[in-house]
Amino acid sequence: MENAYRIATFKNGYKELHISTYLMCVLVLFNDVDQLSFNKFEKAAKINSLVLMKCLYSMVLAKGENITNKEPMKGYISERDALFVNDMFRNKLYKIKLQIVTTKRKYEYENLET
Repeated sequence: MENAYRIATFKNGYKELHISTYLMCVLVLFNDVDQLSFNKFEKAAKINSLVLMKCLYSMVLAKGENITNKEPMKGYISERDALFVNDMFRNKLYKIKLQIVTTKRKYEYENLET
């Protein structure tokens, strides 16, 4: 999968995000709306739900890299959670590399498939 970069605007300034194509597809959806639920992300992005879940985990729950937040803020993402851009995102670096994290659901899915 190819990586790309995108300039993101936060209240604290601009950041250059080096992200995968999937992450970029998800972030671009925030250009038109302030918040989305998992179900709306899935319909709008047309990405496999497992891949989408990994993308959202990497943006919401990765320690120190949470460029998005969700409501309610729990340790997992459910289909009804509202996700929105973290305007107060802070990082001393201008260029930030954000990678898709592996989730527990991946392993559960693989076990069922096996």
